[in-house]
Amino acid sequence: MLRRESYVGAFGVALALTMVAFTPAAQARTAPRATAAAYQGLEELLPAQSLALVSLNDGAAIQAAFDESAFGAITAELEPFCGELMAGLQPFIDQGRAEFEREAGLPLETALGALTGGIEIGLIGVDAERGAPRAVVSIRTTGEGDAIHALLTAIQQKSRRPGPQPIDHQGISIKNLGNPPLFYAEHGSNLFLTLFPEDMQQVLDRASASVQAGGSVAATLRQSESYAAVKAMTAGDRTPVARVYANLDGLRELALQQAPPEVQQIVSAAGAMHGKGLGLAITFSGKRLDARFHLYAPVAGDRSGVLGLFQHGAADRSLAALAPASADSFATCRFDLGLLYDRAFALIGKVQPEAVGQATEAVAQIEQQLGFGIRQDFLGALGSDWAVATFPPQDGGFSLGVLSVSLRNAVGFEQVMTKLAEVAGSELRALTIAGHTYRYLPAPLGELGQNPFENMERDPEAAVMSSVAQVLGMAWTVHEGRLFIGDMPHSLADYFDAMAGGETLTENDGWKWASESAPANAQAISYSDPRGSVGGFYNFGIRILKALEPYARQAGVPVDLNRLPRARSITQHLLPGYGALTIDGTGLTLQSTSTLGRIDETAIVVGAIAVGAAIAVPNLLRAREGANEAAALGTMRTLGTQEELFKARQLGTGYGTLTELRNVNLIDRVLATGEKKGYRFHLTVSEDGLAFQAEAHPADGGGSGERFFFVDESGVIRFQYFEPARADSPPIGN
Repeated sequence: MLRRESYVGAFGVALALTMVAFTPAAQARTAPRATAAAYQGLEELLPAQSLALVSLNDGAAIQAAFDESAFGAITAELEPFCGELMAGLQPFIDQGRAEFEREAGLPLETALGALTGGIEIGLIGVDAERGAPRAVVSIRTTGEGDAIHALLTAIQQKSRRPGPQPIDHQGISIKNLGNPPLFYAEHGSNLFLTLFPEDMQQVLDRASASVQAGGSVAATLRQSESYAAVKAMTAGDRTPVARVYANLDGLRELALQQAPPEVQQIVSAAGAMHGKGLGLAITFSGKRLDARFHLYAPVAGDRSGVLGLFQHGAADRSLAALAPASADSFATCRFDLGLLYDRAFALIGKVQPEAVGQATEAVAQIEQQLGFGIRQDFLGALGSDWAVATFPPQDGGFSLGVLSVSLRNAVGFEQVMTKLAEVAGSELRALTIAGHTYRYLPAPLGELGQNPFENMERDPEAAVMSSVAQVLGMAWTVHEGRLFIGDMPHSLADYFDAMAGGETLTENDGWKWASESAPANAQAISYSDPRGSVGGFYNFGIRILKALEPYARQAGVPVDLNRLPRARSITQHLLPGYGALTIDGTGLTLQSTSTLGRIDETAIVVGAIAVGAAIAVPNLLRAREGANEAAALGTMRTLGTQEELFKARQLGTGYGTLTELRNVNLIDRVLATGEKKGYRFHLTVSEDGLAFQAEAHPADGGGSGERFFFVDESGVIRFQYFEPARADSPPIGN
């Protein structure tokens, strides 16, 4: 039987072939071959329950779309610089070409000549017995096909073994490279590659049936509900340059095959069973690049689970009036932190019902220390309409950012901040600039000359408090029922100066286009105009590289940065872009359209959501950690007591293991397994039985608790943060 490594190696060869096929340099110089194939791609040849499909459009189509986009225009602007640089590096390029031709045994142009069509990689499943993926690679050839045969023959010769005799399947020859095992066959204008002959036969049967029927056959991936839904949401009627699909039902079943029932229960309670499929499509749309991601998770009625945490209604687009007309980016979303807090508690109750009471008790203890209610006083004071804007300051420099949120209780918020100042050991300060009063909370003041890092090394809580102080160090002000937050009072002052001009982003044509293009029910919308920021960073980067240029030239690299175009030659091709996040009955959709080809605009919105989650969720997580730690500490006390009782029953002959303690009913059966309430317990007894050591470690490496515990025959319980406790660790009060 072949080893698993052989299949992996064969799969690597198949992937290498697809990468060669996708090389833009492999542009066809011959007319496309005639084909009788009625199918359009692997979606019509793979089984309906296939796990994944990756599709890349043909190189010529991608090149044409690229040339028409802003990327093509910018590439043309960079041609003088890049052309000279590549000419100087030609010896290295020629060396690489020679190495390829020596290893492959045929000219590079021959290898690339016929491989210009689209490429697809499908994953039917995983062969558990042979430990290998059941993958299918399809390359649509546009040349005469001789180069493909030459390349495969060269690979076979490199294996130094003659390939097995071809398999005849209904008049189609299935050939095998032999070592590693890689089967390939041609059908119409497609070259198929698989690791197993039965998969090749299945694909060829479907291809032949499709030709005879004049279209796709039944029970294929194309007819799959989740595949069709994901394709419609990501690609629609457009032709993407690249598309990815994953069957979440199949992947989840594969992942949970060996999982215990409690893990499956947690996955179900978290709403993960709703996810049917996900996909991503990337399409050139004129000058812009459009990227759309969709998680297909259909539900009827109110959504529960993790996605339900973040479904809070459509964003208020009129909040663009809070951004100056000069803003280079803006994002708004509807996100209720109090509602997130409530839903998170409800989700914890579904996943682990017994943890709700413990978490509630832990939160109550934290609230007692803070002097205010986290849910009622702090989160309850905040509204749900968020907005963030970045803008260039009037005095020049890099863009500044301001975050704002509506307030339900402005007085209550001020009271909470006053309490936080007291807890942090700091003072609430105010600064008035141009008639506006801004508040901020400086970090606590230490002793003059004190090492600020000394306490952090000894006490992790000091490090945490330092981080909290940095967050609380942000400046804020309340204006017309909204809270505005900036890094310093100066940033907020610059913001209100910019707004004093009268014009807002609502009058900006770029924002109007973004607002009209985004889905009507989008929960988060973002807008960005990269022209100002890209020009600034471009000029800054050139100056940095200019300082390194002499060293590069001395090393023989023919770089001449003076040949680069001016910033305006680059930015003239850029256009505003937008991003949108939508959660509805079909699932989650994230889309972005920009000339930079990034989803960074929507990332601003996701970042704003993350800020909100960072406020509410950690309290829940820390509360659960505190409950786990308290339970672990109680268990360690129990172990110390029960060990002494066991020793007494044995007339002083020795202590017992977890199993021995359970056999005489001194501990419960859960603890006897070595894991209980988020902690793992290890108990060892010395050979003479007169000494023992018990350790408690967080079960998931720190996520279920920060402290590690230790106890021995002395009865003294010791602890250590973030690493195992030992006999010399600090003791904890009993």
